[in-house]
Amino acid sequence: MKTTLQNTLSLHEIEELRAKAAEADSLRALLAEARGQLDVEKASFYRFIDKLPFRAYLQEKDYSIRFANSAFKEAYGESAGKRCFEVIWGREKPCENCSVLRVFETGEPASWESIHADGSAFEVFDMSFTDSGGTELVLEISIDKTHCRRLERERSGVLAQLMHAQKMSAIGTLTAGIAHDFNNIITVIKTLTDLAASKAGSDGQLLKLLDPIRESSDRAISLVQQLLVFSRNKPTNIASHDLNEVVEEILGMLEHLVNDDIAIETDFAYDLWPVYAVRCMLEQIILNLVINSSEALPQGGTISIRTGNSTVTDKAYAEGKGPCPGRYVFLSVEDSGAGMDAETQRRVFEPLFTTKEKKNAGMGLTVVQRIVAEHGGWIGVESEQGKGATFKVYLPAADEAAKAQEVSAARPRQGVGKGKKVLLVEDEKWVRKSTAMVLAEYGYLVTEAANAEAALSLFYREKGRFDIVLTDVVMPGRNGLQLISPLLDINPAIPILLFSAHLDDRVQMDDIIKRGVAYIQKPYEIPDLISAVEETIVSANKFTRRK
Repeated sequence: MKTTLQNTLSLHEIEELRAKAAEADSLRALLAEARGQLDVEKASFYRFIDKLPFRAYLQEKDYSIRFANSAFKEAYGESAGKRCFEVIWGREKPCENCSVLRVFETGEPASWESIHADGSAFEVFDMSFTDSGGTELVLEISIDKTHCRRLERERSGVLAQLMHAQKMSAIGTLTAGIAHDFNNIITVIKTLTDLAASKAGSDGQLLKLLDPIRESSDRAISLVQQLLVFSRNKPTNIASHDLNEVVEEILGMLEHLVNDDIAIETDFAYDLWPVYAVRCMLEQIILNLVINSSEALPQGGTISIRTGNSTVTDKAYAEGKGPCPGRYVFLSVEDSGAGMDAETQRRVFEPLFTTKEKKNAGMGLTVVQRIVAEHGGWIGVESEQGKGATFKVYLPAADEAAKAQEVSAARPRQGVGKGKKVLLVEDEKWVRKSTAMVLAEYGYLVTEAANAEAALSLFYREKGRFDIVLTDVVMPGRNGLQLISPLLDINPAIPILLFSAHLDDRVQMDDIIKRGVAYIQKPYEIPDLISAVEETIVSANKFTRRK
């Protein structure tokens, strides 16, 4: 049987087929090579994403995560195959207004801020691209901005504190000026009232009228001193005080400052050591601590005030927080409120920090801490949530030297001035007149000058033949400190006693101390003024005074 071959390929056709087969083989090789390169680039891309210091993942349209880098897995664990809203947010359904879904729909990149329940914040970037298989994906990168947001909040807080501090500084300056004027007014009232009382003798009716004036002027002095504390100008009338007496005297005011459903209990140590302090500052400590405790009792409760003595040893100091070793008087103010957590206790003395909703709160405890520090003391707080809070203030006990300074001077005798010539320099008319009356009552011969220029003219005319110069520090034009040098040029031995209702700044007091010039604060008691004049005359040559 014979077989006939039909459609036999020609040699030319066979060669063409061979060429096409070779071309196909070459294309397959190129494709394999391209796929290999694509796999390398894909692996490189994944390695790049994996090493990013930010959280990053690839997401498909069905919200499933194809790939997550190390930073993402460190935060959320192994996530491949899981849905993004489950992994990141713990949700059962996709997030409303999902930004990734919008990127899938529009193909446009998007950026947004993500805030988490723990307070962390991220700047998120979503970018669309298509993989080698034609699948649409979105790459999401989250950059941690928590620290930046915290810094921004702190910056805003610091700016707010700065603005508040500037406002408080302006108010403080105004307050100091008002305190200066009040002190001058009170000086006149107190000086003339005391002078009138000394002349009243046994006239009971007159003394009955004068006593309320004297008591009111003393209360006014305390008020002005508190204004000076507020304006950050520390008054100089430091003295030895019985803390029990200070608390007892202020209890009446405290009862009016707290609600009727709050009871104030006291437990005083009967043998309490004295403290060497500024009285109005002690009152400020007590008031602020009690007010702070009352604000922790919106539903009523009890505030307990205790006092006592405490000797802190080196061993006790080394064992924990507390004051430096020494003898202290402590004041404890305890409330039965809700207490504080550890974070609140840590920040409780920070300026402007408050857990209260009241406007302008947040400065009381800061003021207390500053006053305690100025007295060389220590303040601490103990509290547990649900068990109230206890603030404990330690103030150094007055030592024998300090107590010796507080021995009251004997009332100066009449005529102690014995015709000694006094040049009195004071720009406030009635402060000058009332002081001149007192000095004249005790035998001094007083020449008055309303300002430094008039004083220099009188001093030059008399060739410096005065026994003492009394001059106010704060005056218009040349002030009392600037008056010292020209006075000493005329009479290098002249005793000088400075006085003031309020110094413009701490530098002035430092200058007074450096020059070795005597100083007395207005308003003054008459015996204190006369004693200061006599002591200045007697001790004038004991100090090296600088011009």
